[in-house]
Amino acid sequence: MQIVRKESSKIDNVTKYILEDDKFGKNEVSFIVKGDKTIICLPTQTNCKMGCTFCHLTGTTRPSKNLSQRFMAMAVYAVLKEEGITYDSNPPKDLLISYMGAGEPLLNWEEVVGSIAAIHQVYPKIARFAISTMMPSTKAMEDFTNWVSCHGQYKIKLHLSVHGIASRKEIIKSGVHVDTALFLMKEYLKYTRNPIEYHYTLVGGVNDSREELIDFSQRIKGFSQKIIGVPATVKFLTLSEHNGCITSGISHEELVKMFPRHTVEFYDPPGRDVGASCGMFDQSLYNETT
Repeated sequence: MQIVRKESSKIDNVTKYILEDDKFGKNEVSFIVKGDKTIICLPTQTNCKMGCTFCHLTGTTRPSKNLSQRFMAMAVYAVLKEEGITYDSNPPKDLLISYMGAGEPLLNWEEVVGSIAAIHQVYPKIARFAISTMMPSTKAMEDFTNWVSCHGQYKIKLHLSVHGIASRKEIIKSGVHVDTALFLMKEYLKYTRNPIEYHYTLVGGVNDSREELIDFSQRIKGFSQKIIGVPATVKFLTLSEHNGCITSGISHEELVKMFPRHTVEFYDPPGRDVGASCGMFDQSLYNETT
């Protein structure tokens, strides 16, 4: 594996790496320093075919191949080495390995958890991992939950991309029904005792009605407190406008009022000028040319 391109943001403390090997070609990895957190944002597939309407990968032509656990682990090692963090040095105190790049992690969950084990073995002080999923199937989620519940040494926070209650199917074409997704998240929390987080990208006129958001708040009320003693976190992600999907006009203050029993956070993807996070990609990597 080699680093073939490195782009540093001029507006945030973010660097995007383009890594290449003989098997999977070029793929993106982001190194993000945001506040007191250091995040490595990893892909799990060479592309994504979930068909989510607001995603910049929807409609691209590159085949979606599952990345191997070796590729994902080696990508982390390569980026950490480039950032001056070697095997025998201490990683940043709050380093998060986030499987939130290109691809759907649960469609490749066995390789993902294999990479977690490999990274944890080399960097045992890295205690934090996160996986963001659109919840593509019940079986994949159940299998993943069973694995995590049997491997308590790995702390894996799960992020469910909800993006709508009544309108979820309109936005996420290939995901399970929202009731199934929420049930499976609760099962993950119950059996693994690992934290969960709900992600929601507001699309103007599609999933941002007051009725739908209050419905969402009611459906997840109180469950986290009963299981692990902390409220559920709802994180609203800023939309990277695409394909007719426009940003919602609803304010942060209104959203906080709709979720009175939850921790509400807002995430504006850093490194926009280099396309380094949350649905912003280098289109040349994901469209094949003749």
